[in-house]
Amino acid sequence: MLRLGADILFVEAPKTVAEIRSVCADLPGAKMANIVEGGETPDLSHAELGEIGYAIAACPLTLMAAAMQAMTLTLEALAGDKPRDPMLMDFVELRRRIAFDDYYKASAAYKSSFRSS
Repeated sequence: MLRLGADILFVEAPKTVAEIRSVCADLPGAKMANIVEGGETPDLSHAELGEIGYAIAACPLTLMAAAMQAMTLTLEALAGDKPRDPMLMDFVELRRRIAFDDYYKASAAYKSSFRSS
């Protein structure tokens, strides 16, 4: 593996902590853990994985699962005509994070993009 130029080793879905430990103990080179909440691999903390010997921990579905949960709860609030403010990021912060203000500054040079506020 290392002779072939591999930078990291990934073993698919170890199912127990013992298997997770075995990957690091028995195989050469740097290892990557793939943590999918609710999946087959135990959901160990980054600190625990680091102590075992993993160089990288990927959590490929965490953000999507969190975003979909937020969307589902928000859609339920909309359908029930319930308040949504506790679920929402402040509009000023939202604009900053998606660079609206930078866009407004750049587009100000064009008359067609005039905004009254």
